[in-house]
Amino acid sequence: MDQARSSAGDLTPSSRGQASAKGQAPEAPRSSSAHRSAEIEDVLGLSNSRRWQRLAWWAGAGALVLASTAGVLAWRNARDADDGIRWQQVELDRGPIVVKVSATGSLAPKRSVSIGAEVSGRVAEVLVDHNDTVSQGQVLARLELDTFTNNRREAQASLHAASTDVARSRASLHEAELNATQAEKLARSRIISETELVKSRTALSVAKAALRSARAQLSIAKIRVEQAEDQLEKAAMTSPIDGTVLRRAVEPGNTIAATLQAPELFVVAEDLRSMTLELAIDEADVGALAVGQSASFTVDAWPDRQFPARLTKVFYAPTTVDAVVTYTAELEVDNRELRLRPGMTATAEIVTRTHQDVLRAPNTALRFTPPPDDVGGGGFQLGRPGPRKTRASRSALWVLRDEAPVEADASLGDTDGYFTAVTSSELSAGSRVLVGFSKGEKR
Repeated sequence: MDQARSSAGDLTPSSRGQASAKGQAPEAPRSSSAHRSAEIEDVLGLSNSRRWQRLAWWAGAGALVLASTAGVLAWRNARDADDGIRWQQVELDRGPIVVKVSATGSLAPKRSVSIGAEVSGRVAEVLVDHNDTVSQGQVLARLELDTFTNNRREAQASLHAASTDVARSRASLHEAELNATQAEKLARSRIISETELVKSRTALSVAKAALRSARAQLSIAKIRVEQAEDQLEKAAMTSPIDGTVLRRAVEPGNTIAATLQAPELFVVAEDLRSMTLELAIDEADVGALAVGQSASFTVDAWPDRQFPARLTKVFYAPTTVDAVVTYTAELEVDNRELRLRPGMTATAEIVTRTHQDVLRAPNTALRFTPPPDDVGGGGFQLGRPGPRKTRASRSALWVLRDEAPVEADASLGDTDGYFTAVTSSELSAGSRVLVGFSKGEKR
C-alpha cells in the first residue's frame, strides 16, 4: 500500500499525459474519509506492535530471574558438594531446669567476741592459746595484781575512816540534841537567856549537818572500795561465751594501756559447729532471693565436696565498691565435722527456681548461627510478619529442612547455664536442632 501511494505520488505531469495518451484514465485522488481510515489503521498497527514488544521484554526478564535463581541454587548445591558441609545436630530432651544465683563470700562464726583489757597494767600470765576451747567465765590472761591490791586496801581504809566519822558525827548529834532539849526547859524557866537558847539550837543544826556529811563520805568510800575491787577483778581477762580462741595478740610482760579504747587481746568464736556464709549478691540477682531457699557451696580446701546451706537473711543496706552495688546475704552452714574454718573463701549457688520435666535445649544450640548463604529460602530471606520478639522469647533454634537450616518457631524460658527451657509447637523431645557445621576440603 505504501509502495502504491509512493508510486502514485511520484507520477509526473508528462507521465500522466502519456497515460492519457495511451487511453488509460488517470487515478482519481482519494477521498478525505478514506485517507483518515488509513491513518487510523496505521496507528492501530503500530500500538499492537509496541504491546507485543513489552510482553516480550517482561517474558525475557522473568526468564532471566528464573535462570539466575536456578544458577544460585545450582552454585550453592555444587559448593556444598565440593565443600562437604556436615551439619552437627543434637536432640532435644525433657528434664529438670534448676535456676541458681551464684556468688562468692567468706565463712564466719555465728558469733565472735573481741576481748581486751579494761584496765592498764603489765601482763603477768597468758593462760590460753590459739584454737583452745574455753568456757564462759574462764580466765584467759591476768595482769600483775600488786597495784590493784594496794588500791583496794587504800579504799578499804578510807571506808573504815568514813565509818568512824559517821559514828563520831552521830554521837555529836546526840549530844547536841540533849543540850538543845535542856536549853528549852531552862529558857522556859527563865534560868538561861535567849542567847543561850539560840546557841544550843545552832549547835544542834551543825551536828545534823556534820552527820549528813559523814554519811556522804562513807558512801564515797564504799564506791571507791567497789571500784578497787572491780579493777582487781578486771585484771583477770575472762571469756564471756563458750567457744574457741581464734586469735591471741598478747604475751606475758606486755604493757597494756587501756586509756581511750580497750586493746583487742583475744577473739573467741562461738561454737564452730554452726557457721555463717556471708555472700555479696549482685543487685541484678537480689530480687530472686527469698529466705529459706536451699544452697550449696565449695571451698578451695575441699574442691570436690559440695556443702549444703540455707539462706537465712538478705540485708537491705547496699555495699558500693567502684560503682558496683551488692547486697549481703547470710547462709546458715552445718559444720559438725569441723572441716570448715572462719575466713575461708566460698563459691555458692542459691536455688531460686526449679522446673521438672520440661522440654530443654542445650545452650550450644542457642549460640549457633548458620552461614547466611545456607539459610533455607535462599541467601535473602524476609522475616515472618508479626510483632517484634523480645530477648526473653526470641527463637534461636535452627533445624535442618530439605538440607537447609531453617529457624524454628520457639520461645525460650529459664536456663541453668547448660540447658534452656523451650516452648514450641514445632519441636518436641527427640527433635534435632543444629549446633554447628564443618566443611571438607574442595576437590
